[in-house]
Amino acid sequence: MPVSISVVNLMKTSTVPSLLRAAAVAVALAGCNESDPGGPNLPDWAVQFRFEPQLIEYYYVDSSSTGFLELTWLRNLQFNGENCLQFAARTPEDTVGSFYFVTRGPNVGWLERTAGTTTDTTTGYLLPSPPLGTRGSYVVMSDGRLQLNWFDGTPSRYFDPQANLRFVGDTLFSDFVFRARADSIYARWRTAWLFDGPAANGC
Repeated sequence: MPVSISVVNLMKTSTVPSLLRAAAVAVALAGCNESDPGGPNLPDWAVQFRFEPQLIEYYYVDSSSTGFLELTWLRNLQFNGENCLQFAARTPEDTVGSFYFVTRGPNVGWLERTAGTTTDTTTGYLLPSPPLGTRGSYVVMSDGRLQLNWFDGTPSRYFDPQANLRFVGDTLFSDFVFRARADSIYARWRTAWLFDGPAANGC
């Protein structure tokens, strides 16, 4: 069985800037006394990671029918909304705990769309339908991989059970690739959430 480590310990690694390490240690040891808006009864040492729209990568192509559809996320254009992942370990140094997925606003951006021979832009929806869940449990493995067990909703896209979620320094990355119909349908997601301090600050 792999040895797991805590989110706080990941924040203490040498790959994380000293200011960030200091903030994480302050969250774990000092905590803050404000009530958290993201989930009920979060401990003082709970931390959150905020979605970074400038790091999103999404590409989709469907050549399975007589038509042709290609979509590419335009991360240089405006993104409306926010979302955060909040982690509440059982103790500051624990490897498992509860997580909450908090959203604010529509979470939409822009896609470049090529349909047949026509290229234009269209709205890109980060949050899928049926909706993602709001909470669950987690474990962080020794290599930085994150396993999420959702208590509600329908995890998909960047939270698909087959997605590769992992901590790298102060960032949580998710990579997911979907293929169907002999690869004539292909989708690729990469999303990132940056360490954002105490969960009690709110998303």
